[in-house]
Amino acid sequence: MSNQTFNKSAVSDFIKWALKKGFNIPKEPEKVYELPKLNLKLKDIDKLPPEIGSLHNLQEFDLSYNQLTGLPSEIRELENLVRLNLSRNKFKRFPDEVTLIPNLQELDFESNQMESLSPKIERLRKLVIFNLYHNELTGIPDQIGSLVSLKELNLSANNIKSLPTEIGHLTELEKLNLWSNKLTSLPVEMGYLESLVELNIWSNQITEIPQVIKNLPKLKDLDIAINHSKLNQKLIEAVVKDDVKLAKELIGHGADVNYKWMGYSDTEFTTTLFEVRSVDMLKLLLSLNADPHAKRERKGSMSILVWETDNTNTGKYETFLTMKHSLEITKYLKTQKF
Repeated sequence: MSNQTFNKSAVSDFIKWALKKGFNIPKEPEKVYELPKLNLKLKDIDKLPPEIGSLHNLQEFDLSYNQLTGLPSEIRELENLVRLNLSRNKFKRFPDEVTLIPNLQELDFESNQMESLSPKIERLRKLVIFNLYHNELTGIPDQIGSLVSLKELNLSANNIKSLPTEIGHLTELEKLNLWSNKLTSLPVEMGYLESLVELNIWSNQITEIPQVIKNLPKLKDLDIAINHSKLNQKLIEAVVKDDVKLAKELIGHGADVNYKWMGYSDTEFTTTLFEVRSVDMLKLLLSLNADPHAKRERKGSMSILVWETDNTNTGKYETFLTMKHSLEITKYLKTQKF
């Protein structure tokens, strides 16, 4: 519970504003004042009333999918606010007001229209998760290095051309998403990010990664970030494991559903469809134009005697549609036209 003073008049005014807009919230000021969470998602809000600052016990506030372009200065009074979701609004300017929320840990600005960040982000020293996916950022201020509590930073799908050396100060950072920007290099100072586990740099113009970054002790799968063949092979491995979620993520990063992995497991080649294990995965791949007619030569079968194994060419061919499948997949294929 907050140590701030309960302003019944201000809370009552907030309730009047909310009810006038048709929002479903309690009518008693005392109940609204005690709310730990408030969901105003998809409410067509273009402006918050200053009385929002009177909800001192608020810890989580969802304002996503609205029409906001700014925030009232009174939002700084939300001293217990930990999570603030402002994704899919109309922000063109980073609102400095959020930097004055003292205990903010998660801040989501996904899918807005911001071209730059304010240097005042340096105040957000308790921030743990910062999502700036799909904006119009062209750069990141040096003050990013002050966000020393950050564990996850998503800068994907922007227009960022370079990163400041100060990013190397984020020694708690575990996940850094940079894919789909205009980066040509990474600062060697990122070699100080010893907590980093995941670094996504797909769809940039980076051709070489500094060795100090490659040597980070916890970093995984960095090679697929610039090696497209390994990205495609990772997709086929995800299909083999029937990991639909990972497959979607890899495809989103540019993996090719029709990539041919030559010589895979004693075959001429394999593709994602040849390795399908479930209808869910099959639906995903077909929806993305995976080719069921890709034809490969069958290898010779293995004889009883090990030394007589025959993996030579047979002159016989197979496609995804002619090979044997599980009953589940066979039933589904019978419902489709190819």
